[in-house]
Amino acid sequence: MLDVKMTVDGYLLKGCCCTEAIVRTGLELLGQENEQMANASVGLCLGMHAGLTCGALAGGALFLSLFSRSLAATTMIPALAEWFDSTYGMQYGSVNCEDIAGERQCHKPERCKPLCIAVCEKCVELLSENELLPE
Repeated sequence: MLDVKMTVDGYLLKGCCCTEAIVRTGLELLGQENEQMANASVGLCLGMHAGLTCGALAGGALFLSLFSRSLAATTMIPALAEWFDSTYGMQYGSVNCEDIAGERQCHKPERCKPLCIAVCEKCVELLSENELLPE
């Protein structure tokens, strides 16, 4: 099985943003490459480049959708969003990038990297619960 923590960390170290690192990790877990999707996911980074909804949460939704469009929409994404809000929304006052990372992004390395890893780990947990992990 793919080491999600190392994979996400590797993509972040290569300069991928939060959403892209998570999407690329999902694709890798599936054993697929999709440059077009990975590149498109960059549009959701940094809260859609406007400090809005955290790009890691958006990336997690895309990650889950790679495995099952219907279960992602009805079960897994709502569970991910609820977990994210109760974990990070409560801690930082919202699920927005500007509140989590800070307006000048000064907290980005210390907050965002562990957050991206936690989102991927939660996605893997949700996939496992729904018996969607690849063999």
